[in-house]
This record gives sequence, structure tokens and C-alpha cells, in this order.
Amino acid sequence: MGKYLTKYNLIYLFPFVVFVITAYNSVGFYHADEHFQILEFAMYKLNGAEHAGLPWEFFEQIRPTLQPTIAYGMIKLLQFAGINDPYHWAFVLRLLTAVLAFFLIKSFAEETSKSCEDSKKKQVYILASFLLWFVPFISVRFSSETWSGLFFFWAVLAYLRKEMRQPLVLGLLLGMSFLFRFQIAFAILGFGLWVLIVRKDSFLSVVKMALGFFVILGLGALLDTWFYGNFVFTPWNYFYSNIVEDVASSFGTSPIDFYFSRTLFEPTLPIGLLISVSMIFLLVKNWKSMYLWIIIPYLFFHSIVPHKEYRFMFPMVYFVVPLVWEAYGYLKKRKWSFYPKIGLALLLMVNFVALAVVMIKPAGIGYIEIAKFIHKEYSDKQVSVMGTKWGNPLLYGGDLTSVLYESDNVENYLLESLEDLDLMMIDSVKVNLYATTVFMGEIEEVDSILTNQDYTLVKSGEPLWLYQIRNRYRRVQDTGVILLYEYSEELK
Repeated sequence: MGKYLTKYNLIYLFPFVVFVITAYNSVGFYHADEHFQILEFAMYKLNGAEHAGLPWEFFEQIRPTLQPTIAYGMIKLLQFAGINDPYHWAFVLRLLTAVLAFFLIKSFAEETSKSCEDSKKKQVYILASFLLWFVPFISVRFSSETWSGLFFFWAVLAYLRKEMRQPLVLGLLLGMSFLFRFQIAFAILGFGLWVLIVRKDSFLSVVKMALGFFVILGLGALLDTWFYGNFVFTPWNYFYSNIVEDVASSFGTSPIDFYFSRTLFEPTLPIGLLISVSMIFLLVKNWKSMYLWIIIPYLFFHSIVPHKEYRFMFPMVYFVVPLVWEAYGYLKKRKWSFYPKIGLALLLMVNFVALAVVMIKPAGIGYIEIAKFIHKEYSDKQVSVMGTKWGNPLLYGGDLTSVLYESDNVENYLLESLEDLDLMMIDSVKVNLYATTVFMGEIEEVDSILTNQDYTLVKSGEPLWLYQIRNRYRRVQDTGVILLYEYSEELK
């Protein structure tokens, strides 16, 4: 044991603990697709019937089913082991993601730091690869963005390791990446061009990669056909629906510079500046950088599609630290590097504050954290949950029921607004709860209205002090926080 716990191996212990803690606390979803287009798909297969938790993408058959099938298989395995709590199922899926991400990051960091002779700098690079604040958060998401990014990352790692550089295997990994999320094709295109143009690999190698890719694509079509119950080719359905018919734009559009501007602020301004400056520097001084050939096509094609969400950039997060490291190494070779201690201290402070936040808070605005609280605290009681369209944690958007987390003892009611809440709705034999989403500046007003109606705040999607600090800290769009109130006659 003592021999195994060398100084070298100990640098991995803290990041691993961070990943596990984040997986445990990051309850719920960053975006609803993470839940309804994966876990509710899996519930469809488990229950053998359509249900109220299935989004429109299911009926249009535009989503690949590889990831829902993994969730389905894992849940069946957990049920066989006697684990029947859906919140435990979700945690295991996050933990599985975290473990996969951990070992891939470890291997990639070791591979790309082999030429570094300074052991301290090498350790800093390895730790940064794990502990850049958004890496643990994204690395525990059982989402299509994360799993697509991880398998693409795996393929690039396999290429960099000469002993693993088997074109057919690379193609299989790239195909898996594509089946998790089709948009990774833009990064695959950039990587393929880099292999041909910069590395000058033989055309035959690329053909073998393509062969492996299409083998997986064919198997994916068979899997989708089994899952949906009829022959379907989901890549075409997705393209036709979201690009030809432009259905995606109905969910909102953004200007072409969306990703460029958000990259400055989403990671926090100091870190966003470091990423942006590193990219620009490499673009000017080292256009052959593999990371540029991967990221720029991915960024460009996402930018020209009208519908944009920053989560679409998540597959690229695993190349952020290597890109900055490469820019630093290029500067170091030319003796242009300098060490602004104040700037470095600011980066470290910002990063570790943000890291501490993502380690302890639930994902998103806390929908599933509230649902978990109801499940745990009122399991032996009959419960009535009233909420607005985006407030009720068990009735997302007013029309999607979370079948995975629904309980027989809980009934959900949709209200148009807070003004529709009145005493006539109170059921004297049930626990009466009201859930609502509020934003900065609304908390005191909403709390005052509900308190006057004999409701008491019993749970928030995240601690309110943390919500308020987080919004001031990041300076990005306020997504709100969900609050849960309980009616109490004792206050009358």
C-alpha cells in the first residue's frame, strides 16, 4: 500500500475525491435534455409503454438511443442488485461518467506532458486538467454532450499514443462519439483534416478510420430500430427536423458571435480571457495545433446554426487545459513567457471558489434536488404539489412528467401564476406544497406573499446565499432558483 501511494500517485487522489463529491452533490440536470431525452427514454424501455415524460424528440425519432440503452442496462443491473431508488440510479450514472472521465483525463494529461522535464510544472498541468472548475461539473453529467466529448477525447488520445494508434479502433471510438451527439461531426471533420493535412497520414489510414465509423453507424441504426420499434435512421431525422425544417430555431436563436462572447464570461472573465488569448495566440503563431483544428470547425459550424446554447460547447472542455498548456509551451520556447503573480493569484482564487461551488451545489436551478427532498421528507404522507409552469419540479414546463421520479403519494397541479394560489386548493388531509422559480430581486417579494398566505419556505434548489453569490460572481444570465413552500395552519 505504501509503495502504491507514491508522491506521483497522490496527485491523483485529490482530483478523484473532487470528482466523486461532485457526482454525489450534482443532483439533477444542467439542461432538461439530460433527463428527458436520456433517462425518460430509458424509462420507456423499462416500462414497455409510452408515458408523459417523453418529449417531442421521441415521437419524431430524432434522438440516437445508445445512451438511453446504457442507462436502461445499468438500471436493470441495479434492480437485479436490489437497488430500486431512482435517485441512486441517477447517482450511479453520474459516478460512472466521473470515473470514465477521470481515467481519460489522467491518460491524456500524462501523454501530452511527456516532453516536459520540469516535474513541478508537469504536476501543475495534470492537476489543472482535472481541477479547472467546470471540468469536474461537466465530467459527472450523464448527458449527450459529456459522453460524446469523452469518446471523442478517447479517440484523440488513442491517436496520440502510438501503441494505440489503430485506425479501425479510432473509427469505432469516433463513431461512438457521433452516436452520443451528432454535432461532434464538426470536431471529427477538423480532426480528420488535421490527420491528413498536418500529420500527412496515409489516405488508407483515414479510409480505415471511416470504415470503423460506419460500422458503428450501422450498429447504431440497428439499436435505434430496436428501441423505437421500427426502422429508423436518426441522423437523417435529426438533420431534417432541426436543419431543413429549422425546428431548433423555435427554441430561440442567437447572434453569430454568441459562443465567442459567452466564452469570455461563462468560465468567469479571468479564465475566459486566458482561453481566448491562448486560442488567438496559437492561431497566429502555430496554426498547425491539433487543438485549433478540432475546436475551430466545431465552433464555426455551431456559430452559423441559429439556435445556440452554451452547453453545445461542453464536448470541447477536455481540450481547454491542453490548449493553454501548448500556448504556454510555445511562449516558453521563445522565452516570451512571464509570470504576473497577481494575475496568477487571481486565476487560482477565482477557479477554486468556482470549483467549491460546483462541488456542493445541485445541477441547474435545483428541480431534482427539490423532487428528492419531497421524496425523502414526505415518503409516508400524501402530498399535493402546486406550482407554476417552470416551478413544479415534477411537472417540467407544465407538460412533461418526470416518470423516473414520480411517486404514488404525490399529486401535481399546474397553476398559471402565484395569483392563482388560494385557500380553496388546500387539502386538509394532505401535505400542501407550493413550488416556484424566482430570480434575483424577486425572492423577498415572493416570500412575503407566501408567508402572508401561511406558507413556510422549507427547501431551495440551492442555498439562497450561494445562489446570490454565484450570480454576482459569474455575471452571466440569471437562470433563477426553485423554492419549495409548505402550507402550515399553525401559522394562522
